[in-house]
Amino acid sequence: MTIQQIDDSRVIIALCKEDMEILSLEYNTMGFTDPHSRNILKKLLNVAGSRTGLTVTNHSVVVEAMPYDKGCLLVITLLPKGAKPKKYRIKHCEKKTMFTFENAESLLCCAKQLYLKGFLLMGSHAYEENNKYHLIVNITKDVPKDAIYILREYALVETRKKLQIANIAEHGNVIAHNQAILTIGSALCQ
Repeated sequence: MTIQQIDDSRVIIALCKEDMEILSLEYNTMGFTDPHSRNILKKLLNVAGSRTGLTVTNHSVVVEAMPYDKGCLLVITLLPKGAKPKKYRIKHCEKKTMFTFENAESLLCCAKQLYLKGFLLMGSHAYEENNKYHLIVNITKDVPKDAIYILREYALVETRKKLQIANIAEHGNVIAHNQAILTIGSALCQ
């Protein structure tokens, strides 16, 4: 855990994966409505106050949580006395996943199957690099399992490594951008 004071009213607390496990915190369930999370957040506020010298008692605070490297970043802002805190929702981050295909035929067959079954996977991107074909999709809880099964059936490799995905997105030759399944599928099914 690292604590860094930004200014007179803001502190950042970075919790790594191990910190989250030790504190029994999960990003998806963290919030002031959860009694366990609330208790841990109060303790973290006290620790931050003792390390930085900020007094958190008798102040309203805003706590913003963001996922970071399998852990969590907490930005704590002390509000002036009498100010009412704004309510924020914890956003669920998208999980980009890259599926690599052996050849163009595998990618095209996969895209066609997804299109025919109605799995358009909005925000998907298709790239070619070194005779390998890549499909980058945002896997969220809304993506049906059947769509993931189709992707895994045709793909050689599946990865969530941010650096590999960023490398392909930056250096790969764009086949279809933003709506790859819709673009490819509709072209194949004319």
